[in-house]
Amino acid sequence: MTTSIALEDTVILWDCSRSMIRTDFKPNRLRTIQKLIKLFIEHKIAKDPKDSIAIAAIGTRIIKLSDFSNNSDFLTKQLNKLEISGNANMVDGIAFALQMLVKKIRHLGGSNQRVIIFTDSSKPDIDQDRMEKITKAAQGLGVYIDICQLGLSEIDRALNPFRKLANATNSEYGFFTNAKALYRAAEGFASKKAPPDTDYFDPNKDKKLPRLMAEIAVDLRRPTIGEIRDMMSKVDHKCQICYQNTCPVCNNPFYSCGRFCPSCSRPIHLHCASMWSDRENSEFADKTVFRCPNCFFLLKVPHSVQQLMKITGGQSIKVTDEEGFAGKPIQMTKVPDNIVENIEDACSYCSNIFTGQEAVYQCSCSAYYHQSCLEHMYKEIKSCRNCGGLITPK
Repeated sequence: MTTSIALEDTVILWDCSRSMIRTDFKPNRLRTIQKLIKLFIEHKIAKDPKDSIAIAAIGTRIIKLSDFSNNSDFLTKQLNKLEISGNANMVDGIAFALQMLVKKIRHLGGSNQRVIIFTDSSKPDIDQDRMEKITKAAQGLGVYIDICQLGLSEIDRALNPFRKLANATNSEYGFFTNAKALYRAAEGFASKKAPPDTDYFDPNKDKKLPRLMAEIAVDLRRPTIGEIRDMMSKVDHKCQICYQNTCPVCNNPFYSCGRFCPSCSRPIHLHCASMWSDRENSEFADKTVFRCPNCFFLLKVPHSVQQLMKITGGQSIKVTDEEGFAGKPIQMTKVPDNIVENIEDACSYCSNIFTGQEAVYQCSCSAYYHQSCLEHMYKEIKSCRNCGGLITPK
């Protein structure tokens, strides 16, 4: 017999950044947290089989490993779909989780909403201003955000943004320096929450949250190298806005300026997304924010693309051998060998980390590439996958 006071929808955010390959927890931090998440899922579903859980992995990009489910076997299998890359974009990860919960609330309602973050980031690179706005959005929605953090030593409590986030949402924060204590905490984190005092979707409530909803918009997902290879050989992706493979603005195939909605995986040209977000009847004052035409997930367009569209007036950009699809030549600069291993980001072409076994180049837009990846990319599209500028050989 269950003692639950309400059903709960929980989004697990799994930090899959480069630091997870450290071996101070055996066999490494990544596998330690994977085991912890498995235990959390088992305890959570055992406490109330009607509760649902979704999982997202966070590195340089966000990957939805599973939508909401109460099948513990299915959920634990999805953990094997992880991808290690660069730094964990934790703010976008939280925004992604909040959007998943908002969709769940709109469809069902009447349940508790939770996010639980499993991370090792002791000094996360966080946009404090945006984090404050997202925290306010979580408070307005009545979402609990629990934090489970592991590492060698916690930074100053007053400076720890994760502890602040948990406190602001009346949630739990735990820091662990050994695996045994970490595993014992799994059942505690799986315990039920009390219903929050805030109910944003109460019809009698004064709704002030829409001004903050744009803050939980997330970036469109860049294609993986495998997807690009498929596109170049056989896959004909059609943009959900213009319904064409070739972008009507840059005149290039989808693999050049194509992106995917991180929620439903539908294809969208960056330039089409820019025009869609800038339309006159947009509900958002920020003209870089728009809803996916398919699943209505809140997405955002890079400011650089929006600026390009303003300059061109949305007209077709003529592409020549002297121009990239953004009409802006860029240069790749070799990164000194002695700092390659300290790069926290991943290769923007293959999404793998840098081990120091190969030369690394950095684009003027700050994206990094293995030398071999840079050579392959130049042969394929002659442009940087991150900013779209034409690569100019030295």
